[in-house]
Amino acid sequence: MLHHSTPFIQVLFVNFLHGSFHLLYLTVTPRA
Repeated sequence: MLHHSTPFIQVLFVNFLHGSFHLLYLTVTPRA
């Protein structure tokens, strides 16, 4: 379902994945 003609959705998806993983990492590893 990855089309090269629609990079906007791809960028949005990558940004969402990166953000979610970053939040998950911050939540899993609390830095006191």
